[in-house]
Amino acid sequence: MVVLFSACESGVKSTNSIITLAIPKMTYSSTMSVNLFTPKLRFSPTITDTSTPTITSTESPYNWIYKGPDGGDVRGVAIDPITHSIIYASTKIGLFKSKDSGENWENKGEFWGDKITIDPVTPSTIYVDSSPYLKKSTNGGDTWKTLGDQQTLNLYGDLAINPLTPSILYTASHTGVTKSINGGEDWVSLGLENAELTKIIIDPLTPTTLYVGGDGGRIFKSTDSGENWVEKRPVSSDFEKVMDFAIDPATPTTLYSAIWGSGVYKSTNGGQSWRAINTGFSDLYISTLEIDPARTAIIYAGTYWGIYKSSNGGATWRALDTSVIHKETHSLAIDPVTTNILYAGTAGGGVVKSTNAGEEWYAVNHGIPDNRSVFSMAISQTSPTTLYVGIDTRGVFMSSDGGNTWNNIIPRDGQYYVIAIDPLTPSTVYIGANYGVQKSTNGGRKLETTSMYGVLVYGLAIDPVTPTTLYAGIHNDKGDREGALFKSTNGGDSWVVLKTGLVNINVVYEIVIDPTMPGTLYVGTKYGVYKSTNGGNDWIAPNAASAIGSVFSLAIDPITPTTLYAGTFKNGIFKSVDGGINWSAINIGLRDIGMISDIVIDPKMPSILYLCIRSANSFFGVYKSLDGGENWTSIGLDYSENYSLGIDPATPNTIYAGTENGVFTLTQTTTH
Repeated sequence: MVVLFSACESGVKSTNSIITLAIPKMTYSSTMSVNLFTPKLRFSPTITDTSTPTITSTESPYNWIYKGPDGGDVRGVAIDPITHSIIYASTKIGLFKSKDSGENWENKGEFWGDKITIDPVTPSTIYVDSSPYLKKSTNGGDTWKTLGDQQTLNLYGDLAINPLTPSILYTASHTGVTKSINGGEDWVSLGLENAELTKIIIDPLTPTTLYVGGDGGRIFKSTDSGENWVEKRPVSSDFEKVMDFAIDPATPTTLYSAIWGSGVYKSTNGGQSWRAINTGFSDLYISTLEIDPARTAIIYAGTYWGIYKSSNGGATWRALDTSVIHKETHSLAIDPVTTNILYAGTAGGGVVKSTNAGEEWYAVNHGIPDNRSVFSMAISQTSPTTLYVGIDTRGVFMSSDGGNTWNNIIPRDGQYYVIAIDPLTPSTVYIGANYGVQKSTNGGRKLETTSMYGVLVYGLAIDPVTPTTLYAGIHNDKGDREGALFKSTNGGDSWVVLKTGLVNINVVYEIVIDPTMPGTLYVGTKYGVYKSTNGGNDWIAPNAASAIGSVFSLAIDPITPTTLYAGTFKNGIFKSVDGGINWSAINIGLRDIGMISDIVIDPKMPSILYLCIRSANSFFGVYKSLDGGENWTSIGLDYSENYSLGIDPATPNTIYAGTENGVFTLTQTTTH
């Protein structure tokens, strides 16, 4: 389970190829695996380190293996104009290159990337917007040079290349238009410093003609290579910006602009006048436009919720089936020869591809590591190779083979904070999200119901003896009067609030149940740990518990359930051996105490436990203790925010970590 401060108080295929990245410095194996968890049941991490440089703990190296799911947020996508099987994709953790039309990808640059621009004459020369700089490679991404000086020129933003003289470059950014005549080595300003520009495009037949767009829907045109500019504004609003241009390659006086919130505008006279062409759109938040270079009446528009297509020059539009994307389309690219082939860079589905002019799409992400945060994780107690993970804005993924392959069972934008599996009927799964509780009775293949709709759910716990009884902890933005803890006795069909003793509590982050006495349960709140001994009807807060501070994670010893662990924000981890009456800090060995986002206990040897850290100052990481938390040792993932952990219940030396860059697994030769 993970908590975001912004919300409260403060099938994919894979093979065994290796992807080496530097963020974090570890080996990424594209072999994915997913294992189901029951509520608050976690994995024990397995770590292996074969990368260079390696992730090391303070004592010895541990190697974490990347398990997927592949894809995530892909900002830019571009096709080599000569060798069309070469594709580039940019993400927040690197630039990736495919040599086989997207089937496989390799990392070619470890930097944040957005738009990709390829030299049309020498396509081994590539430029990538990597705010606050511009990156350039002259060898197909093997090596990179940084262009621009952050203190004198802000070169990040949109880039355009003169198609006839590719050494001439232009950028448009919030500092105006800049120009280089030597491939980016030197730059001069061309004005429009206060226009807050976002896009630039060049007339392909007359490259002295430029168009730039920016905030407020403003569009400027130059016919003398940027020496002078004339403004033409399709809309007048301070709250809208030009997101993209598309220019007809055969008739360059025909061009299109995408204006955020206002839709698509068309000009047939070189930008002198514009008219809206939005018939058929249900979503006017357009982010990208592309024209079929062979059939210029065909235009594609990427929006916040999918992709639209026009076959008549924008007169009408229709939505394409892009359920594989399920969120914003950042970029589009069309094969310049076989124009039925398209690629899209998306916010949730990674790179998706169509081979029939956009009618059908499928993911092509093998080798692009996930770059979205894995907030939650659950592993089946009866089938340890079955696991579920909840990924920020991507949905919920399920694997039945230990993470080697994944199925996106909820392809929906959202935050999935907790997953709970029925311990007696593991095909019944509950998912707590920022829009309520979802339930499946067939292992996630179909979601039957959504309850507590519209409520942000952080915690879920299932009674181990009577699993139709479950508890949900929520963030109640209406105050404590409505309550923050709810109970269902009919499998989530209906809920009642539990408030007695939970004074001034408007958020419950975590819930754990005594496995031997299910009427005894504990909740983590912003005021410490509360305890109930009668199924949640009444609650008490021992004086010592309130001194802990905000408790975001809880774990209960499965053999000696009077022993508990509480993870906090900034105060570290605390332990109680008397059922929550008294607590003591156990932070020896923790280098940087941020938020203890998860704690898991070895089910066979409860003196062995693990925690993971996010929101720290310098180091994050996963830590291990062999002595009930008295001492801790880092076992890696130091430079990645870590949100969730899981332990294989059958083989506890294998653990999983949900990070800001996907799922990792560590198999230790011994748990000691």
